[in-house]
Amino acid sequence: MHFRYLLQNLLGVAAAFAAATATAGASWRYLEPQAPRAVEPADYRLGTDGSLWLFGNDGVRRVDAGGATTGFLAALPQTGGYPAGQLTSDGGAVVASPNNCSLTRVDSAVRVRWKRLLPEYCVFVPAADDAVWVADNGGTLIKLGADGGIARQVSIAPGLPLLAAMPDGGVAVSMNLGTPLRSTLTRYSRDGEPLWSLSRNVYFADIAASPDGTLTVGGAGADTDGIAVYRFRADGTPVAEYIAPRDPARNEGNIVVRLARDGSASVTTAYYTTAAIVHAVYRFGTDGQLAWRKEACVQPSNTYMPTEAVLPLDGGEAAVACSGTDEARFLRFDAHGTAVADTLLPTLSAELGLRADGTLQALGYAPGTYAMRLYAIDRDGKTVDAPMPSAPEPLDLAGRVFADDGASYLLSRAALLAEPRRLTLAKIDANGALVWRRTFAAIAPLAQLSVAGGQACVAQSRLRTSPWPSGFTGPPPPPPAPVSIACVASGDGADRWVRTYPTDGAQHWFGAQDDGTFAHLSSQGSTHTIVRHDAAGNEVARVERSGYANSGAIDAAGDIAAGVYDAVTPRRFVVRYDAQGAAHSADIETTAGLEVVGVVAGRVQALVGTSSGREYRWFGTDGAFQWSRPMVGLVALPVPDRGGESVYLAERLTLSTPQRLAVRLMRLRATDGSVVWSRSPVFLAPTEFSRERIALDASSAQVVLAYATSNRVQAQRFDARDGAPIGEQADACAVYCGLIDAVGIDPQGLVRAALPITPGDATAATTAIVALRDTFAQPPVRIDQVGLGGAWWAPYASGEGFVADWLPGARTWFMPWFTYSRYGAGGGLAEQRWYVVAGTVGEGATQAQLPILETTGGTFDAAGGATVRRVGTATLRFTDCDNGTLSYVFDAPHNDGATGAITLSRLSPATRDCTLADGTIEPHAAATAGGFDARMSGSWYEEATSGQGLQFTVQPGGVFFAPWFTFDPAGASDDPGRQRWYTLQGSLANATQGRVVVPIAEATGGAFDSTPASRTVVVGAATLTMQGCDRATLEYAFDTAAGDLAGRTGTIDLEKAGGCTP
Repeated sequence: MHFRYLLQNLLGVAAAFAAATATAGASWRYLEPQAPRAVEPADYRLGTDGSLWLFGNDGVRRVDAGGATTGFLAALPQTGGYPAGQLTSDGGAVVASPNNCSLTRVDSAVRVRWKRLLPEYCVFVPAADDAVWVADNGGTLIKLGADGGIARQVSIAPGLPLLAAMPDGGVAVSMNLGTPLRSTLTRYSRDGEPLWSLSRNVYFADIAASPDGTLTVGGAGADTDGIAVYRFRADGTPVAEYIAPRDPARNEGNIVVRLARDGSASVTTAYYTTAAIVHAVYRFGTDGQLAWRKEACVQPSNTYMPTEAVLPLDGGEAAVACSGTDEARFLRFDAHGTAVADTLLPTLSAELGLRADGTLQALGYAPGTYAMRLYAIDRDGKTVDAPMPSAPEPLDLAGRVFADDGASYLLSRAALLAEPRRLTLAKIDANGALVWRRTFAAIAPLAQLSVAGGQACVAQSRLRTSPWPSGFTGPPPPPPAPVSIACVASGDGADRWVRTYPTDGAQHWFGAQDDGTFAHLSSQGSTHTIVRHDAAGNEVARVERSGYANSGAIDAAGDIAAGVYDAVTPRRFVVRYDAQGAAHSADIETTAGLEVVGVVAGRVQALVGTSSGREYRWFGTDGAFQWSRPMVGLVALPVPDRGGESVYLAERLTLSTPQRLAVRLMRLRATDGSVVWSRSPVFLAPTEFSRERIALDASSAQVVLAYATSNRVQAQRFDARDGAPIGEQADACAVYCGLIDAVGIDPQGLVRAALPITPGDATAATTAIVALRDTFAQPPVRIDQVGLGGAWWAPYASGEGFVADWLPGARTWFMPWFTYSRYGAGGGLAEQRWYVVAGTVGEGATQAQLPILETTGGTFDAAGGATVRRVGTATLRFTDCDNGTLSYVFDAPHNDGATGAITLSRLSPATRDCTLADGTIEPHAAATAGGFDARMSGSWYEEATSGQGLQFTVQPGGVFFAPWFTFDPAGASDDPGRQRWYTLQGSLANATQGRVVVPIAEATGGAFDSTPASRTVVVGAATLTMQGCDRATLEYAFDTAAGDLAGRTGTIDLEKAGGCTP
């Protein structure tokens, strides 16, 4: 549990993302509500304890034997989810994302133990000793230890092998070596040492290991042989082999090996005839000898049969689910290969598994809807139950519009395939409150949203040829759907009009107009068509022009632009049709592609392919080409202002620091593309998490560069007149943030970003708008006051933070900073870091530039050895008593020269009165309780061990919170600086006579200003006894979870820096 949750629980504060806030001008988040729906897993696994693990696009969940969901891990937006996983010996699982080799290890409660992203495509298998074997495409066999770190690494031949986990923690690896046809099987020990290896002149297609280590390998033989099945003992001794003569009439392939609980095997193959696909089942006994063979399924060639549609059962039996066009057929064969059960299933196909109670689990496509249905059947194929749990439905972002009046329109699509499929359009006001919501039937995969002239319109078009993701084989697609346009009143969401057109296979572009009309561009074959509708949706004009339009854009002012190829002429050209229907065009000399990306104020923007890449081209109101700029290095499409007078763009720079993206932000004149100003370098977030979008706020003359990292939305503001930086800010969007789809600025100065997010570890992804207020437009408060003291954090960075103290006698700001190493590579205590932002502040100063200090070389609770050096500069600014910003610049090579800004929010309520910018006092003083006084908040240290100490936050009768900045114990060092920190946190409700016992917590797994802590555990207890407002005694006792401090006890006599402040 992260310390933010520990603290919030003590405060009684619910950690939630509100759908909206009512405070004008404040930052807010809007999350589209999610209706409960039956989950649609892509795969499943059955635990030996009767549990059911479901893997899918929304995440991974564990369902117990009673049907209750006992754990869920939500997938990150836009990553493809967790479509596959394998169970581990301790009751957990290793789950995989489609991105290269992205693995996540979860425990039996589906809590993350570790995550690992390897650069190559890979295969993996959990080992018997709590490790994971991974083989990548580049020729490396890796053993990941219990903590996810690389424990062993072995070089093997390139290519993805077959893996089978052995009962002693080792692994068997099968490699196919190409021409001449040869495959190897190598057995490795748990330490990665090769124990034996053999080869055969066959293509090994699948491999499986029995609990006793016996290996069954299935493959295809050389030209003179059919399928080949081998069985080897754990020491490599051959047990049996079966090699079938090749029959020219059946070229069997798609070989799958599965084992029964008794260790016997089934091998499934497939071959094609002129009209069908035939699936044959070979059933082998526990001795490895062939018992029987049946051509169990003869299916139409367009049907899909899962690899796990054949399930071997003990005693030589087998269950088979043959896919069909309407229903799957269930067959069970006895030990002699005789069919003893034959019935139909309620799905088009089925993956079969054996549950702990002996019934069979099935997962398949439901007829008609193609949704995944999970159910159980008995040994005769009769449905027993359908334990499909319900969960919040995942949503995809289908469209968004940021209106000039501050309203936002968010179009969301249900991500699941189950009926009814729908689109939801929500209008959110300038303060984040829902105005109205409308639901539309989703009839096509492409939806376009446009808002203008008092109407909000949702248009749907172009049904894709298959309902399944690219590369996935499934049932035939449903019949085509018509093109649909539905418009509602933007004010209240009331119906305006609906129009449908027959499916024509054309491409379509749509746009509501400022005068209340509607424009529609379509293209098919050798022509493109412009259609205009009146305010009631009636078609009032239709013009067909020569040439195929492969791209288009529609402006609310009435302009329709297209990139066109006319095969008759032949010519490529960019054309703009104005509101009166006049055409303004320019020919394009290119064979490498033409794409119109926008039209504003009569000026068209297009991407044009050239011999050296792509160019961004600008065309004037007369249609003539004006200027171009190479797209090389651009991190986002250029953005013109509303009047089409200027264009803003961001170019990638080559001087970026590791894991940081550096860009040049520029303003160009629209008339000739000349540079008005250029600002560089601008450092952005880690490149693997960010996609940039630029937006211009015409009313406040700001340019905003906004992007999302894994857990936050970040925005940098610049003056549009000269590019001068205004400030950088960030806010938590959720547990996980997807890529920003669009960004805009409303009249209140709020930066609004539309993106998919995952609100919590146990909630599926939804769509959202995150708005950041312009804190830089507000007058700041003075920094030299005790009212700003206390615990601070960035809501998006759980597990790290600050505790501030103002020492009025010395006019010194003292703020320890508890964080992690730059990239947090190791994940343990060795990655903990702490700094101190400290220095004198001028009287009444509202901004302070202070040194960042690093103290290293000390010893836990011991004198001497510590040295202090300056490693950077921090700039502090507070907009009120609860919010601020810390900008930092580290001096390279310290902390890898990191630069950035952290949005500060109070972690706990203020304990002292605070003076606002207008001079009014915000009262926070609390009465003394239990012997504790709010004046005890501040910096505490022991004179004998100067260089280490604690920062108290005291709320009498409420929360006690105290980070403890210290060092590694004597004789132990896990990092060069020997730094270590803990947190003391608990309640003062039961404190008596100035004495309280609180837990000592340890937080690890984070990375500096990027990755929240992934692990927080209690490692001991501390007894604090106050002897006055400036004297105290701390007795500590670490328990067995404290690692190198396990069993350590001691007493520290503390005094308060600055004494008893008034």
